[in-house]
Amino acid sequence: MKVKHPAFCLLFLLTLLPIIQAPVHAVDSSRSAIIQLRVYPDGVVELAGEFNYTSPPLYPYKGPAQASFKTEVTEEDSLFRITANGNLILLDEVASQFPFNSTKFFFTEEFSQNISRTSINGSIIFPERWAPPSLPPSEEYPPFDFNVFPFNSTDFTVSGEYSAGVYRGALILHMIPGLTLGDVEINLEGNATHLAIYDSVEIFYNQTLPIPDFTPPDKYMIREILPNKMFIDQLLYEMTGELITCEEYNVTIVQTGENSDKIYFHILLRGDFINILVEIYKGLLGEMVPLGREEVLDEAIRDLINATMESVESASFRISYARVPRELSFSFTLSVNWEKMSSITKELVTSDLPPEFQSYIKAFLSVRHAKIESCTKEITYENGELQYNGNYVFKGDLNAEINLIKRFLIISATKSPDYVPQQQMNFVNKTEIVDVSNFNFEFNQRFEQNVNVISISFQGIKIAPPLDPLNATCFKLGRFFDFTHELYKPETDVRIEVLVEGGSNGTHTVVPLIDVKDPEKPPTPDKILPNNVLVWNNVRAGQLRGLIFKVYGGLARFVSKEYVSPDNPYTIDALDIANCQVAVNDVQGDVVIMVKNVTLPENVEPPPETYKVLGSYVQITSEGEVSGSFTIRMYYDPEELAESGVSEDSLTIYFWNSGAGEWTPVETHLNSEEHYVWANVNHLSIWTLMGEVAAKPIWAETWFMAVVGVIVLVIALAIILVMRRRVSHRSP
Repeated sequence: MKVKHPAFCLLFLLTLLPIIQAPVHAVDSSRSAIIQLRVYPDGVVELAGEFNYTSPPLYPYKGPAQASFKTEVTEEDSLFRITANGNLILLDEVASQFPFNSTKFFFTEEFSQNISRTSINGSIIFPERWAPPSLPPSEEYPPFDFNVFPFNSTDFTVSGEYSAGVYRGALILHMIPGLTLGDVEINLEGNATHLAIYDSVEIFYNQTLPIPDFTPPDKYMIREILPNKMFIDQLLYEMTGELITCEEYNVTIVQTGENSDKIYFHILLRGDFINILVEIYKGLLGEMVPLGREEVLDEAIRDLINATMESVESASFRISYARVPRELSFSFTLSVNWEKMSSITKELVTSDLPPEFQSYIKAFLSVRHAKIESCTKEITYENGELQYNGNYVFKGDLNAEINLIKRFLIISATKSPDYVPQQQMNFVNKTEIVDVSNFNFEFNQRFEQNVNVISISFQGIKIAPPLDPLNATCFKLGRFFDFTHELYKPETDVRIEVLVEGGSNGTHTVVPLIDVKDPEKPPTPDKILPNNVLVWNNVRAGQLRGLIFKVYGGLARFVSKEYVSPDNPYTIDALDIANCQVAVNDVQGDVVIMVKNVTLPENVEPPPETYKVLGSYVQITSEGEVSGSFTIRMYYDPEELAESGVSEDSLTIYFWNSGAGEWTPVETHLNSEEHYVWANVNHLSIWTLMGEVAAKPIWAETWFMAVVGVIVLVIALAIILVMRRRVSHRSP
């Protein structure tokens, strides 16, 4: 399986809150953040956030003029699709400089049916002279001159291909006349144990190369020493020890002129070329190799190289240089069987790891909840602009796969000798990723008028942190809010807005509440918005640890008298669950109002026989006594209305009058264009929409049609009898 998981990004987002509050020092900067938490009845928390940062740079700015990145996750039929798009535009002063002004780069990758196909193409045109921006030209460090040897004297092409464990390559070098070397053609063929080098080189003894202190080749030394196999044996020993030996050595020198020879050669080398690659990798790693891990690293690198050679189905490359116009072109293709790579590396990589990690790695690799089905990627660069487009499709449960990776990372961190904050680690370990199917992340940056402007936003991640239950219907999220309380403190130059919202799952709703008697109660919210949203400005996360989340049946909304007036009513939209809306125009105190769709409750009589209920019964109640002014709007279905036989003009909103034990109508207004009725009321109860069945005309009644049928039948029989009598009288 290819490593394409967004798990690291998602785990990072769990710690976005402390990162936002971490100090960033800048001159005349401004920072603001919005953190949104939506809490559902089962304790699941949906995260969203936005961070904005504006500041002039402290140093001469050389970053991008504009950058953006956006990724989105969607789910359909057990397939998770991740789309990602990015764009980066360089500053004009940077884009106009080498190498950005003369480079083209095109990268594409397609993955399907466990096979990836990668293609890279590009070119770069060298200038006449160039000095790195970080190293201004001077006498000590003159600019690099591309008008000197070999850039002005040589055309060359290097190409190679690999398939089924066999590689082939070619080097074709063409120099302008008058230099020591003429045309060079070298071919290579080999595998992991053999390498054949053959073809020819033309050499001129009376000519030189424009290289300082260059010594022309000695004609007699080459003619006597080069054909001797001892020369190559000594050279290989000095370079590789005994890793590579020369098995076959055929060199023929043909004189082509008084001061020139053409050398034909065929050399066959034998050895462990994998070991050579291992040594090269180790040399690149240098001091990064941990002490005492050299042998383990040798085996790991060897296994990785073997796995790569087994899983690469084909590869090819071509690099060419033309001295006019000093252009270097390159192309590369690669086809990899990732199923084969996965099966090979599972056992090999596991055995190369330290013993304390092996059992965890085996357990991790043996389980897969999601697998990449296909992907396409494109990266292009031209004229100072870099663009990226990616489309990834995962099959299976991506949420479970992310949690699997999270647990593996936690186990790895606990085995690490580095310090890991135990409190944060325990919290992350007990927090599950519930849903990323609606995840969106966006990054935007621009630099204009000497000001750098950055904005970051994300939404659509649902997590299940550990809960602190109070009773059957109430809980707190103390550990969630404590996650960053001890390690981070708010900065005075950061404007932070925290929004905590109570969410609904269709049958139940969470309402965030503050217990004024609780010594750990949160600060008074700065704002209370519709849909159970409490808003604080510049509050620390730990200060919200005492916030209570209470679960109500149906749709519940907290209504504060301070935020309600006839000019600014609070509307409770219950269209999805009860096909109605309740506008609170005035209320005498803070209250929680619940709306839910119910069947005919106990001790409530059905409507009179001549009336029919359209839709269902709606229970609108409050926690505790409430008085105020409300507008109830109930919608109806025109098709249901036509089928019921109810007259539209008779539609009326009724409430159950428990004192009188009957349904009582209220003054109702009709909007026939938008198919709803509404009424102003001053109390809450059980409500329903009724209409009187319209009286049918006599000809529409069943009994009338039956009588008409009988009369028609009698008349028909009488006519038949009369006709028969007439016939009988006429008979002789």
